[in-house]
Amino acid sequence: MIALETILLPTDFSHCSYQAFSYARDLAEVSGARILLVHACDSPKDLPEVREHLERVARFQEFPDFHVRAEVGAPAEVLVRLSGEIPEAVMVMSTHGRRGAERLVLGSAAEAVVSQAHCPVLTVKRVEACGPTSDPVDLGQSQVAPRLHVQRILVPIDFESPSRDALAYAAELAGALRSEILMVHVLDELQSDRQRATWEFLAELGRRFGVPESRLFVDVGDPADAIVALAQRKEVDLVVQGTRGRRLLAGLPLGSTASAVVRRATCAVLTVRGAWRVVPLFEGIDPGSKTAD
Repeated sequence: MIALETILLPTDFSHCSYQAFSYARDLAEVSGARILLVHACDSPKDLPEVREHLERVARFQEFPDFHVRAEVGAPAEVLVRLSGEIPEAVMVMSTHGRRGAERLVLGSAAEAVVSQAHCPVLTVKRVEACGPTSDPVDLGQSQVAPRLHVQRILVPIDFESPSRDALAYAAELAGALRSEILMVHVLDELQSDRQRATWEFLAELGRRFGVPESRLFVDVGDPADAIVALAQRKEVDLVVQGTRGRRLLAGLPLGSTASAVVRRATCAVLTVRGAWRVVPLFEGIDPGSKTAD
């Protein structure tokens, strides 16, 4: 099983932040990891009350094993720092999606965390107005997150090593969650030779990870658009994607395919940062086992 000891679970006590609780609980139950429920405060004087409320929320949500942590500082800075301090962690966070220019836009804090966190980040999105509860310390204002079963996991594959890392991660996750894996590669243009070679590559990679050919897809067009469309069409519950982990520069928004999928997908997205290098098409794959033309 994936080396997973801690699930970092931020909450701002809004209804939206509770959307991530189902995913965190499922991961904790299959991995045995503890949940670390985190809130970033504006003032040190709020810390005792916030810690008490975090403990009440965790018990109310029936987390199997949990700790709480209240920190003073900007949420993104606190979460990125914690992601580097805690080994073998995954962060599960809700994002407050809003529509803009026909795309889904994340807040700057969520963008910063996804791009800069030192651990994998699973984002769960709810596209609606989400404000804080009328009384954050009143558990009657919150709900117990429903039980969740991740049935389908989509893994975008390209010819760089982070996507291979993401596939290996997704395969272990799928085994623990009893989910099925779908794989997709997106070509920039339709060429029969490239399409055939890509299919052969996916087929052999699929055999290595137990993914049948019926769950393999080769598409053409903008990668993010194709990935998001396939996830919606196949009713995917989770996209697991590799990324080089580009950092935010001077406040500019992320521009990679991975970050575009995080912004646009309506399902949850797990971003796994890998060590980048270009991978030859059939590296590590027995050429004699290629699918026949």
